[in-house]
Amino acid sequence: MSGETERDVSGWTVDTLHVHIDTQFRDLVRHLDERFESQQAMVKTALDASDKRFESVNEFRAMVNDQQRQFVLRAEYATAHKSLEDKVDSLGSRVENQAGVTKQTYRFIGFGFAALAIIVTFVSFLANYLTR
Repeated sequence: MSGETERDVSGWTVDTLHVHIDTQFRDLVRHLDERFESQQAMVKTALDASDKRFESVNEFRAMVNDQQRQFVLRAEYATAHKSLEDKVDSLGSRVENQAGVTKQTYRFIGFGFAALAIIVTFVSFLANYLTR
């Protein structure tokens, strides 16, 4: 006898129970293997995406470093700017001096023409007075 009562005959034997549990165990192992492979693929995809993101971040850092190397330092700019200010001030002084010299030259020319006109007028008056 298999330990079953005549009323409830299930048909299970030790061999059928062993086959059933073995089948269930193999299905569970196959299911867990599939999930493990799926999880591995997702982790690999996530790591690849993370690597790509870090590559982008590194490219951005390299771009910022390149820009930073190309920028002029504040001290260098201040020195060059001061030099240019001095040159502009010097040129401004030269222009003002040249304008003053030019103005004075025109004044002397004006005085010269006025003196010449006076001399011509005086000579003409004398010539007219003496020839009468």
